[in-house]
Amino acid sequence: THIACRYCSARTRLSKMGLFRKIKQLPLFAMVFTYVFLASALIISTLCVLLVVIWPVSKNLYRRISSWLVYTVFAQFAWVTIEWAGMKLHAFGEKEAYDHLGRESCLVILNHRGELDWLAGFTIAARYNFMHTMRALAKRSVLYVPGFGQLLWVLEFPFLSRNFAKDEVMIKRASEEYKEYPFPIQICIFCEGTRFTEAKYERGVQYAKEKGLKELKHHLIPRTKGFAILAQNCKINAQFPALYDLEFAYPRGVKQPNVLDIMMGKEVEIYVHLKRFPMDEVPATQEELNTYCYKLFEQKDEAYEHYLQN
Repeated sequence: THIACRYCSARTRLSKMGLFRKIKQLPLFAMVFTYVFLASALIISTLCVLLVVIWPVSKNLYRRISSWLVYTVFAQFAWVTIEWAGMKLHAFGEKEAYDHLGRESCLVILNHRGELDWLAGFTIAARYNFMHTMRALAKRSVLYVPGFGQLLWVLEFPFLSRNFAKDEVMIKRASEEYKEYPFPIQICIFCEGTRFTEAKYERGVQYAKEKGLKELKHHLIPRTKGFAILAQNCKINAQFPALYDLEFAYPRGVKQPNVLDIMMGKEVEIYVHLKRFPMDEVPATQEELNTYCYKLFEQKDEAYEHYLQN
């Protein structure tokens, strides 16, 4: 089912005017956006650190305040993507899944095609009103991105270092913290661990052959251990009734856009497919969850192949 997306607006039509499109592509605008993002991120993260005095009194009050403060920065990313660049987001899937999205705590599994996946995620979160409650597993290197990394730290994102012993502790600790949240949260995880490139894909194919796994055509081999730990904790927690599978795809035969393209106002199209699985249908043990994750990526791969063929 194709779900209509309201972010194909009059602003998108206006951007087709040649002169206006050329003006938007001036480097000045990219520089201004970068400065505004960085300055506002540093200001908001500093404010959140100063407000940490609320934490001993009420963790949940601090979480509510900090979530909405960080939202003011995330909303800027969404505005540039939606209004400035006029992103065309084509959403497919079951209507029931979109009806529930943002209204319940859940685990969201995403593929990682390119640089714009996280901006597409912000766009979906803005559309379904959960940008302030969205959480994710992030690489530890992101923590050191000025402003942005500190915002994610404020939101209690677990930062992973690809050391399984350390990452297991981080994920379990974050899962315990998420149980205390007074509002629904959406935990996003890119199981592939990094965005798709041909070199990484070839290494994944070699790994699949060595391990006797079915080769994937359009995805990297998922890192199932982190997913298994997170999913197991979400399943134990009754506040997480569902798991979502979110698949990104870009138009065929077109060079994948990047963040600079967005800041320069270039129109971008992204296709999204969403499925919802009740958590009762998700297995309980880590071994079963490892297999479940890989099978899910096999299904994602088949769906992506169908998109390319049709």
